Amino acid sequence: MPVTLVPLTCPECGGQLSVPADAKRCFCTYCGTQIAIDDGSVTVHLHNHDEAELKRVELEQERLEQEERKRAEFEEYRKRWRIALVAYIALIFIFATPMNLIKENVPVVYGFVSTVFALFVLVGGIALFVFRPGKKKR
Repeated sequence: MPVTLVPLTCPECGGQLSVPADAKRCFCTYCGTQIAIDDGSVTVHLHNHDEAELKRVELEQERLEQEERKRAEFEEYRKRWRIALVAYIALIFIFATPMNLIKENVPVVYGFVSTVFALFVLVGGIALFVFRPGKKKR
């Protein structure tokens, strides 16, 4: 049997509330006000909460918002890191093919080019490892 939600607004702070139709009371998640509900008609009983409780609710909301922002930032970072990894691997393949041509046609230049290529692979690999997502920061 589906639960019917009744949309209400908190009389104290104006926050949106969704309360099941058969609920007898609820708490505002924004300001902590307790709201009593009788027989489908809304009867509001304001209970003054101490400042500490209001501050706790406010801080909890702020903490949840910060966690959500951090999660979104981390997901964006992870997405960019994956793009960098794919680009790095593609560059390795793009540069590895002409290296064989240089080795066969211009052996004198091959030593220099292969050294630069090896440094590119080494530095790129280290950078991707150091900046990988999920790394523990101390």
